Amino acid sequence: MVARKQSFIVLASVLVAFLMMVGVNPAFSKEERTATSQTQIQQVNLNKAALEELENIQGIGPVIAKRIIDYRTANGSFKSLEELSQVNGIGKVKYEKMKEQLTL
Repeated sequence: MVARKQSFIVLASVLVAFLMMVGVNPAFSKEERTATSQTQIQQVNLNKAALEELENIQGIGPVIAKRIIDYRTANGSFKSLEELSQVNGIGKVKYEKMKEQLTL
């Protein structure tokens, strides 16, 4: 019975260590984790961002970042965030995943 308790304690300790390693503090409630993750989002201004800043948007690499700048140069400032879906390589699904990171 003692060995079983020790095994459980070791397993629980390993689980807590793993959760902390991947960025989940088991002491936080779900609401606290959500609030913390939302405050860490850095918004990028589509009309002012340089190539490097655009590459910081999740799902945007150097090729699409260049396309965004090319689109902006050819068409002027973005009038809405949704207009980003007009850039080749950014469809509605990709836009939905990144829209929280964007501002005008």
